[in-house]
Amino acid sequence: MADDEEKKKRLKVAEGSETRDQHHHHHRHSDHHHAEAADTEGKHSRSSTSEDVRYVRWSNDREDPSWFNAPIDCFYLQEQLSDKEPLEHEASKNTKLVMFCAQGSDLWRKTAYNFVKDNGHAYLGAALKANRAIEVGFSVDTFRGQFDQGGVLVRENEENWVKAGVEFADGHLHLSVVATRAGLSDWSTAPWPLDWREETHVVIRVDRMGDALIARARLAKVEDNWNLLRVCPVSATAHLRAGPYSCAPIREGLFVEFSRYVEREGKQLH
Repeated sequence: MADDEEKKKRLKVAEGSETRDQHHHHHRHSDHHHAEAADTEGKHSRSSTSEDVRYVRWSNDREDPSWFNAPIDCFYLQEQLSDKEPLEHEASKNTKLVMFCAQGSDLWRKTAYNFVKDNGHAYLGAALKANRAIEVGFSVDTFRGQFDQGGVLVRENEENWVKAGVEFADGHLHLSVVATRAGLSDWSTAPWPLDWREETHVVIRVDRMGDALIARARLAKVEDNWNLLRVCPVSATAHLRAGPYSCAPIREGLFVEFSRYVEREGKQLH
């Protein structure tokens, strides 16, 4: 990997031009590999001051087995730390993770568009178990191309998964959920809230409660003011992995900056 200064220069270039070399090969791991990969989050996680919240490990190593379709590039942006807090290079509490998306990356199955795309980028570093939730925070200020998107991916296998987040479509940002069950995708959107017009940092949360996945969104700066996005069915026996995802179905040059990846106690629907 390049040193920190080189990485910062590359990010600055990307912000200015929004183009990236597409001649990198992205790495793909099977669902079986993910099922085995990180039922060891205990040693790959870091607790916050609250016992309820765990900052899940993430990695900029594209060979890490928790990647589902590694992006064409990724690197850390280090947060400012106090002298008393040790640096943990792979703890999401202390770093931001920037993903550079491959042009043509997407997650969709059949409905309306009559194609299957299963090459979106996701870091599935945590199991989503009963009565637990995954939260992912990120910036949407680079979402300018048709279908630019990012958020949380919850995946059982190629025919059963949910992606919840933000998508830029037809000239506007939308809060967006795609629920795919038995091989068919179902897309729902909500308008970007009027009081969010000047905001670019959001948090998406998916809770697994009983037989349901519950997707919610909030501004990063406003704690516990959640907007309900979708309630989806889920099998009680499904083995689910979850984490930050991003896709660029149409254009090249999209990068997404993720700033939060936590696993915590689930929240009831009402």
